[in-house]
Amino acid sequence: MKNIESAEIKNLITDFDGTLWQGSIAEGEIPHLNSDYYHYLVDLYRKGVVIIGISKNDKNDIQVAIQKLNINKEIFLTVIANWQPKTDNIHALFQQLSLKPSSSVFIDDNPLERSDARALFPELHVLDFKEWRILQKNSYLKDPISTERSIKDRYKKYRHALKFFDARAHFDKSDKEFLYSRNRSIQIGSPASEEELYRVAELFFRTNRLNFNPRKLSSINESTDYIRAILESGGRIYSVSVKDGGESLGIQAAFTVTTNGSTSIVNNGTISCSMISFGDFEGKILNELLKTWFKHTNKVEILVRRTKTNTRIFEILKKFHFKLKCQDNKNSIFSLKREQFKEISIPWIKSDEGAQVDYDYFGVPAIRNYFLNREWDKIPANSHVLLLGSGQGETLGLAVTNKLFKHLQAINTRYDLVDIEDYGFNIVANAENLKDIYKADSVDYIICAELLEHTEHYWRVINELLRILKISGRAFVSVPFNFPAHEYPIDKWRLSFEYLKETFGICCKIEDYHLEGDPNNPRHILLSLTKTGPFLQYIKPKQGYLDPHTGLTYIFSDNEKFKNLIP
Repeated sequence: MKNIESAEIKNLITDFDGTLWQGSIAEGEIPHLNSDYYHYLVDLYRKGVVIIGISKNDKNDIQVAIQKLNINKEIFLTVIANWQPKTDNIHALFQQLSLKPSSSVFIDDNPLERSDARALFPELHVLDFKEWRILQKNSYLKDPISTERSIKDRYKKYRHALKFFDARAHFDKSDKEFLYSRNRSIQIGSPASEEELYRVAELFFRTNRLNFNPRKLSSINESTDYIRAILESGGRIYSVSVKDGGESLGIQAAFTVTTNGSTSIVNNGTISCSMISFGDFEGKILNELLKTWFKHTNKVEILVRRTKTNTRIFEILKKFHFKLKCQDNKNSIFSLKREQFKEISIPWIKSDEGAQVDYDYFGVPAIRNYFLNREWDKIPANSHVLLLGSGQGETLGLAVTNKLFKHLQAINTRYDLVDIEDYGFNIVANAENLKDIYKADSVDYIICAELLEHTEHYWRVINELLRILKISGRAFVSVPFNFPAHEYPIDKWRLSFEYLKETFGICCKIEDYHLEGDPNNPRHILLSLTKTGPFLQYIKPKQGYLDPHTGLTYIFSDNEKFKNLIP
């Protein structure tokens, strides 16, 4: 059996007929639960393994059998019951959830199903039902691999992703009609506990692209003290969470407000960058907050500190007709009177009046899931890790970023955070030129997530990444492709998958990858690389296709028919 006793199994896909139970319900046979196997699945679920059910049956028949046999359906992330080839369903799961075949096991009593799975997914661990007990010898599965909270969070995120892809696949109308169909909403409230206050403090400290006052708060503790001081002075904290498809995306915005006579003063505010170009959530959030503030005051003033990365804020304020009241070299105060306020209509996003705010924060789902499932365990102990364009952790999500830092400390691994902005805890540098900071072949692992598109010269960043990375070192790289222009001051480039393969291929091997959405026109491209030889040839800029409507430049390999790929 292919290294299964030592493999890091994180996902288990199980058949039902002849596996979870004896008998075939499609043939009218009465099912009898294989109790030992079922209880083992429950145990794996409690340890943190993702359990997925898959069957060639009518879904209603499966649901009836589950109920009759008193099977806890909550252990299953999803139950897929249809008459399609099981390998098609497994492939869709791997694509949509970024699950890694080598971290997954498929158990089925049918030799034809097992043969097809082995042929299509060589790295997938495939077992006959009679062999399931071999998993009990797996060293990785002997102890819990996740906490109860993280198990529930993972299931919640994965289920939201599955619902989204299902909705997209069955929707053939316009983009606006799809937005309406997503059942999107926001929830506005105030933190009511120390834990909730801490999550708001994290959001203020970590986010930067839509932060009204970047770098105002130099640490989580300072951010927490700042929020407490606002509350003690009689001010109020407004926090906003977001739902898409009825599923929570967690806290995405926060604002601190004090009152001076008939004026509401917004001292600080931040909106997660993941909301940009996501159906105008940022506009909806500010619209609903302004409605709330104008119920009590005649004027709203907003304090903004201009940086290289938050100029998007000024465009949002302009949409609401805010006027510049005063400014100095760094800071501006914008003002809006009640009679000048005109609501912006964003009818496909609702405001859930009185609903509770969800204080979790999830990051960019596709990137976060890929990193957790396919990259996390590849970071070597006692090594040197570099996070390029690290920002403050928005891409992976605050919870994952904080967990990563703790993990790196636990495995005695040094980590550097490099960003062009100064957040008080990072190395301030331009990733296009790091020669004064890092020698060649000096770093073991590099994370370069959602950075290349935001640089003036993406090829120089790639050159520096390949120069710095040690031979046999690894890198995780992600870029958007079929994705709107979204962040300021720079969002210039869209690099195709074939071009990235060609470019990194001069001295790296692509160990793994994921194309989010349509593989021919992916929303995001995620790559896992290993440097296999010396970096001898610098990459030069390549002629691209400039989209006059968006200002984005698309870069393709020489053999691509790029006109067919432009979103």
